[in-house]
Amino acid sequence: MAVNSFNLIEAVKGYMGGDVIGRMSSMLGESKDKTRAGINAAVPAMLSEFDNMASTPDGARRLAAAVDDADDSILDNIGGLLSRGGGTGILTSLLGGSVLSSMAGRIGGSSGLGGKSVMSMLGFVGPVLLGVLKRQKQSRGLDATGLASMLSSQRSYFGARQEPTYAEPLREATHTYESERPRVRTGAAEVHRVEAREPRGSALRWILPLALLALLGGLIWNYATRQRGETVYAGREDANITQQVTQVRDDLTSVHRSALGTLRSVTDESTADAAAPKIRDMNSRLDRIYDSFSALPTESRKSVSSLMPSMHNQLAPEINRVMAIPGAAARVGPALSDMHEKFERFAD
Repeated sequence: MAVNSFNLIEAVKGYMGGDVIGRMSSMLGESKDKTRAGINAAVPAMLSEFDNMASTPDGARRLAAAVDDADDSILDNIGGLLSRGGGTGILTSLLGGSVLSSMAGRIGGSSGLGGKSVMSMLGFVGPVLLGVLKRQKQSRGLDATGLASMLSSQRSYFGARQEPTYAEPLREATHTYESERPRVRTGAAEVHRVEAREPRGSALRWILPLALLALLGGLIWNYATRQRGETVYAGREDANITQQVTQVRDDLTSVHRSALGTLRSVTDESTADAAAPKIRDMNSRLDRIYDSFSALPTESRKSVSSLMPSMHNQLAPEINRVMAIPGAAARVGPALSDMHEKFERFAD
C-alpha cells in the first residue's frame, strides 16, 4: 500500500527558515525561540481550522474561493511580504473573529508570544499558507471537494490539541498537604497532661485574640484580592478592546485594498462581469466587519472612523470611472452601490 509522504505543514514551514524567523523576531520584538515556537504552533492550528471549515460544502466552497484569490507570488519573495507586512483580514473573513482570537490565545499560551505579536505573526503566516494551498490546488487540479479531501488527509500531521489537566496537580498538592501537616494527638493521656498544665479557662485568653486576628486578616486579604482582581480585569479588558480595534482597522484596510484592486481591473463589460462576484464577496466581508465595529465602545470606534475620509477619496474616483464604462454599470452597479453604503456606515 502506497504511503503519501507529503506533509503540508512542512511545506509551509519550508518558506520560513532561519533568516525569515530572525527578521520576524526583530519585527515583533520577540526572541527567535518564541517566534519559532509561535510559527510551529500557528501552522498546524490554522490548517486544523481550515480543515474544520472545509468539512461542510459551503465552507469548502468559501475556502476554495479564498485560496483561488490568494497571491501565491509572495512565496517567491517572502522578504517582500515581511517588509510590507501582512494582515489578518482574510483570516477573519474566513474563520470569524472569535475563532481567530481563540486560536491566537492558544498559540500565545504555547509559545509565550504576546497577543499583539501573535496577531502580527498570523498576518504573515496566513498569506503564506494560502499561497501554498493555492499551488497545491492548481498542481493537483483540485476543486473545492478535492481541497477539502487533501486537508482531511493531513489530519495526522495536525496533532491532537492538548488541554491543560488540573486534576493530577490538585491530587498531588492535597497529598503533600496531608503528608506534611502537623498531626494532632488526641489520646487520653495527652488530654490529661494538658489539663494538668493549664486551668480550663486559660485557653480562652489566647483563642479569642487569635480568632479576631484571623478574622481581620481574612477581611484584609479578601479586600486586597478583590481590588487586585478588579485592576487585572480592567487591564485585560482595555487590552482586549485595543486588540479588537486593531483587528477591525486591519480588516477594513484589507477590504479597501482589495476593492481598489478589483475596481482598477475593470476596463470593459467582460472584466466587469469578472469583478461582480468579488465585489459581492467584499460586501459580505464588510457586513461581518461592521458587526465587530458595532460591538466596540463608542469612543473606540473613532479610531476606525478616522480611516474613512482617505478611503472615500480613493474609492470614489474608481467607482465613478467604472460606472462610466459602457455596459459596466448594469453588471456591477448594484453591488458598487451596496459597497459605497457599507463603507459609509463606518464613518458614523
